[in-house]
Amino acid sequence: MNRKFIAIIITLLIAVVLAATFYFTRSEPNLLTEYGSISIDRGRITISMTDDEPGLSIERQLSGYDWGFISSKTSSSISPSSWTNHRGFFSYVDSTGKVWSYNGKDRSFIYEILPDGSGRSWDLSTWPHELPIEVSSRITNLQQTLTEQQ
Repeated sequence: MNRKFIAIIITLLIAVVLAATFYFTRSEPNLLTEYGSISIDRGRITISMTDDEPGLSIERQLSGYDWGFISSKTSSSISPSSWTNHRGFFSYVDSTGKVWSYNGKDRSFIYEILPDGSGRSWDLSTWPHELPIEVSSRITNLQQTLTEQQ
């Protein structure tokens, strides 16, 4: 083999390794503090917060394929009833994929995907574990701000 061919192969291998490294290590947004949506888990979960009711929606892709000329997707969506967002609302996704949402006033919603692929939801009053610092500090700061404004 000639040297030019070997150099091209090595360059292509380096490009593939760099592309894979970027793809698997890129950080996804994990905090939503304004109306809109974020996708996590390579687009398999989408969290949307709007000024309509319900103001929170979590959709997850359960299965599917996309071959360009034909595609099929199965998804599941959950929205807490009568959810209205207020100043200070947020949704946060922790490193385990749990979605922590607070409406900015008086409602919370925790959604977790279980190892078997099913999901379950909680609110802060029934959550049996410690809250992540990102969630507890945000809620505490918001409640302090609201108390000071009264």
